[in-house]
Amino acid sequence: MHIIHGFDTGMFDDFLIKMMLKGILVTKKYSPKKAAPITTDILRDMYMRVDTTAPNDCTFWALYVIAFFLLARKSNLVPDTVAKFDASKQLTRGDIQVTKSSLVITLKWSKTNQTGRKETFPLIRNAGNPLCPVRAYQQMVAMFPADNDAPAFLLKKYGVIRTATYRQFQDHIKESIKRIGLDPTDYSSHSFRRGGATYAFQCGLSPAMIKKLGDWKSDSYREYIDFPVKDRIRAGKRIRRQLNKEALVR
Repeated sequence: MHIIHGFDTGMFDDFLIKMMLKGILVTKKYSPKKAAPITTDILRDMYMRVDTTAPNDCTFWALYVIAFFLLARKSNLVPDTVAKFDASKQLTRGDIQVTKSSLVITLKWSKTNQTGRKETFPLIRNAGNPLCPVRAYQQMVAMFPADNDAPAFLLKKYGVIRTATYRQFQDHIKESIKRIGLDPTDYSSHSFRRGGATYAFQCGLSPAMIKKLGDWKSDSYREYIDFPVKDRIRAGKRIRRQLNKEALVR
């Protein structure tokens, strides 16, 4: 502001002023709130409240499961508005194939892949499990059959069938979280990506594999992995066992 209004800025070269400003930056450092991770337990609780005879419920449930296991960015799933749907960025029905063993999803674009290079991700069938991505997708398709160039996730509103949007996705997440007794302000569409990365880590997948699955080019994926207290306790017990082994050797 001093520069804009033509005021003297020499005072800011003073050592004490510099130290004061540095202290303010440290004490008032901005720390954005991270969305809490969705867990498989939360997903199961959500499923208990899904009406599989309601078309829109089936769409949201398919969105939930695919977002979680695909570690997907919301920009790959749904557009910001109906008018902004872009078949070169968001998933279409033709981008998702059902096989005997899996749901094969092809992503054509992401913020780290803007050249149109296609990446294929299989989500394995888990018959009989409510979190099965194949089952969730097929239920949605049965409710909303569509051509290959149609948006993957459709909703019916006021009698008109259109693509699901980010706002609808976000609002439904908040409502679903509230229904199972959790604080909706802690969760967002990002919770699925973070939860999926955390679950992959808990399942023993290597950091390199998680990085590939989530389409991260940098090591920022580490910020997505949440370490629950039970995992921290388990790590502590492993350290204790190792220390005790070393003591016996000596």
